[in-house]
Amino acid sequence: MSGRAQPEPLCQDRAVALGCREHVHRWLRSTGLAAAAVLVAAACRLVGALPCRLDSDCPWGQRCTATVCAAASGTDDTPGEGEGEGEGEGEGEGEGEGEGEGEGEGEGEGEGEGEGEGEGEGEGEGEGDPCDPAAADEDVDGIADACDNCPATYNPDQANSGDTDSVGNACDPRPDADDAIVLFESFNGTMDAAWSVIGPAGECGWDVDAAQGRLVSTLDETTNECIVAFPVPDADVIVEAQARYQAIGAYVCNLFVAARVTPAPGDEVWDGYSCSARMPDAATGMLRAFSFDDSSGTSLGEVLVAPFAEGETHVLRAQIDGDQLTCALDGSVNVAAASGTWTAGRVAVGAFNARAEFDWVVAYARRD
Repeated sequence: MSGRAQPEPLCQDRAVALGCREHVHRWLRSTGLAAAAVLVAAACRLVGALPCRLDSDCPWGQRCTATVCAAASGTDDTPGEGEGEGEGEGEGEGEGEGEGEGEGEGEGEGEGEGEGEGEGEGEGEGEGDPCDPAAADEDVDGIADACDNCPATYNPDQANSGDTDSVGNACDPRPDADDAIVLFESFNGTMDAAWSVIGPAGECGWDVDAAQGRLVSTLDETTNECIVAFPVPDADVIVEAQARYQAIGAYVCNLFVAARVTPAPGDEVWDGYSCSARMPDAATGMLRAFSFDDSSGTSLGEVLVAPFAEGETHVLRAQIDGDQLTCALDGSVNVAAASGTWTAGRVAVGAFNARAEFDWVVAYARRD
C-alpha cells in the first residue's frame, strides 16, 4: 500500500490468529455484535504468511498454500449471504444469523432459515394429547391412563426397575418377568367396540356410566349369568378388575373375572376359566376357581372368606400360566388349580344372580 503506513497487525503469531478466529469472533457473535466480529476477523487477516499444514491452521478467510497461509482466491472481507442454522424466536422454524457461503467462500453474516429457539407451534402437549394431565386418570396420580405404567395403581413416580418391561413396580404382577399391559378399560366414556356381551338374549346387558366411570349391569339382579368379554392375543394372561355387588338377587351369586373365554354360537354360553367372589348363602363368602363348559361351572378349588356386602369394593385377579390357574382376592387370598382344558380365548368380567359394577379392568401378558 504505497504512500500510507501499513496498519499494525492485530495477530502477531499463529496462536493469536487462531484465537481471533475461534474465540473472539464466536464471543462477539454470541452477544449479537456480528458486525464487530467481521471487523475483528478482517483485522486478523492482516497477519503475514503463517506456516501451515491444513487450511484449518490458517486465519479465517485464508488457505494453506505451499505450507503457508495465503488469502483464498475469490475471498473478500464483506459479509455474504447464505443459509445456516442459528437462533431466533418464532414458531417452529425461524430466521436467524448463521454461517454460510456468500460470494466466494468464507464465513459471513447472512439471513436464512434455521432452527429457531423460542415459543412456537409443534409437537407436544396440546389438544388431543393422550398424555395431557387433564385426560382420564383412573388412579389420580397425575399421569394420564394412556401413559401410566400402572394405570389402576397410584404411582406418581412411575418407578420401574428389576426387569425390562413397561409395567411399573407398583403393579407389576411378575417382578421377575417381562410383562406388558394388553388391556386397560376405565369405563370413563364409551366402551371399546371390541367388547361383546355374552349371556341369554334379553336377559343380559351392560352399560357404561361415564359420569361415575363404571360398567354397570342394566338388568335386574335375578339375571342368571351375564358377562362382557374382550379379545386378547395371548393365552397366558392376568386379568384383574375392581368391582362390587350392587344388588344380590338370590343365592348362589357370583362376581368374577375370567380368562381363555370362548363364546358358543349365539353368544349365550361360554367356555373358559373364572375366579369368583362367591356367596352360596348370606352367611358364607368364598374365593372359587371355576372351569366353565357351556356356562356350566366345575369348581377347581376354593377358600372361605368373609361374606361380601352390597356396595363393598374388591379386587379380583385370574392368572393363567400354561396349565396353572391362580385366583386372588384383594391381593392376599389365593387359590391355585390346574387349567389344562381351555387353551386360548378372551378376558372377561361378569356376574351371576346379581347386579354388579366394575370400576376398571386391566390385563397383562408375558413378553419374555
